[in-house]
Amino acid sequence: MKYAKLYAKEYLKYSQNRGDSARTLRLVGSALGKVFGCPSNEFGFKFPEWPDRDRTRSVKNTNYDRVVEHRNAENIGVLEITGFRRFEAENTSRDQISPNYDKIYNVIGKGGRKRTITLLVPGVLKEFVNTHPRDDGLLFGKLEKI
Repeated sequence: MKYAKLYAKEYLKYSQNRGDSARTLRLVGSALGKVFGCPSNEFGFKFPEWPDRDRTRSVKNTNYDRVVEHRNAENIGVLEITGFRRFEAENTSRDQISPNYDKIYNVIGKGGRKRTITLLVPGVLKEFVNTHPRDDGLLFGKLEKI
């Protein structure tokens, strides 16, 4: 294995000539660095830049994103104002809201920790609760991933 490290640069050049993308080359370089216990820049290979135009994951709004955002516009507006995470909102009941709609108590967040959310615009939550009655006692119920 100690001699194999000497050929890492040669392998990366071979992969580049084969047509592997900049992202793939960086991934392979990182994996080789992990195997040999060193950073990938020790191989002496100049990794190509990864141009922004090639980055498509989570950067571009798709038609699906627009449909989901339109369908859930009211929920998204309330989530933004309250500061809820999606999984927190799904498990919050209407009983946790203070009588004057300015606080939401015992919201179970990351790691099972409880927190209290203070609302700066309580009127939005009050209007949402009054216009969206639910039989199960939850504030939102199941929410779509956005």
